[in-house]
Amino acid sequence: MIYMFFEEDNTSAPSPKKVFICAILFMTIGIIFIGIGINRYVTTNNLRKKCSKKVTATCIDIKTVSLYSKGGTRKAFYPIFKYEIDGQLYEVASSYSISNDSSIGKTAQVTLYVDPIHHRTFLYDEAIKKRKANSRHFIEAGIAIIIISFIIAQLCLHTYDPVERYKLEKHQDDSDDTEYY
Repeated sequence: MIYMFFEEDNTSAPSPKKVFICAILFMTIGIIFIGIGINRYVTTNNLRKKCSKKVTATCIDIKTVSLYSKGGTRKAFYPIFKYEIDGQLYEVASSYSISNDSSIGKTAQVTLYVDPIHHRTFLYDEAIKKRKANSRHFIEAGIAIIIISFIIAQLCLHTYDPVERYKLEKHQDDSDDTEYY
């Protein structure tokens, strides 16, 4: 795969055009990662503003879900909360999984931030922290990819010396021993 970035004449220097395209591709991927991270961060903040009603809920159960992938099976744990708003009782499973060693366990009292209009939409501190950490990881990965693309471009372009390449090509042209009649 990396060989496609080198010239056909097997010189060790990649063409500047291909390095530029590669750097732009990496930068684009980095920008996409940063965009996803910012989007998730803004969405979390908007959801937190929307879920403004603070209620105390009890975790009545934890639903265990097995997730299968090529790497094997892992389990995700989703708490089911019971809370009351305006005299109506709600039992809602969280859409955010918790870790196995979470402080949320059965019969735990948890503060939920509930949407005052749609009482089944809520957040809790652990979910907010998880979403913000996830968005921060996307932003950090995007920045790292962009930095790496700049480093690769600088290293590749630094090894490409157009003057030396010109001398090499001129020397090859001068050594041509064909005689013309």
